[in-house]
Amino acid sequence: MLIFVSVSITTADSEQKPKTVLERFKDGFVSPLKDIRLRYFIDNSGNQQDNREIWLYPNKKGAKGLRLYSFERDTDTFFSPDEQWVVVNDHVGSTNSFTALFNRIEGVKYSRIGDPNASAQHLLEQESGIPEIWEMFHHRYFIFREWSTDSKSFVMALHGYADRDYSLDTWLCTFDLQTMKAYLTPEQRGRNKGAIHFDRSRKIE
Repeated sequence: MLIFVSVSITTADSEQKPKTVLERFKDGFVSPLKDIRLRYFIDNSGNQQDNREIWLYPNKKGAKGLRLYSFERDTDTFFSPDEQWVVVNDHVGSTNSFTALFNRIEGVKYSRIGDPNASAQHLLEQESGIPEIWEMFHHRYFIFREWSTDSKSFVMALHGYADRDYSLDTWLCTFDLQTMKAYLTPEQRGRNKGAIHFDRSRKIE
């Protein structure tokens, strides 16, 4: 069943959102500490391409919310255990997905920060010794996997392919929220062995 709501709320970037009708299209959920409620809406005003939106509300009746993120297709959203961080996995299309990282300012206001994808890609290129490896894939996916229990890092997976001779099986790394850099744990380094399939003898078709 579709649910329609009328809102007039200040967005996360402090821009006043005009009064409009949003359609709730996907079930939301409550944050780990139960004080924030996340909701998904579609803006049918026709003014933008990324018309799907993630909104955060204090988990109490009548509370006003803030827009966290706008997207076009589909997302998954993950709060850190202490709620100081949010990762949005944006599934842009069938050939691409990436992560967006947000840090809590106050209340339900979060600000986008860092670039886990670029850091993880750089690490993959360093570890593989193939600087062009990621750009050679036709399908490229950055996927959030899990938070550390202390909310100081999270695990992400990279996966990509062009064909059977150019592909990357699930390749894990950890993104540190203090250094804003990706790194490999000893376990991940061992797990990643054999994940890269790269035939230098021929060109990608």
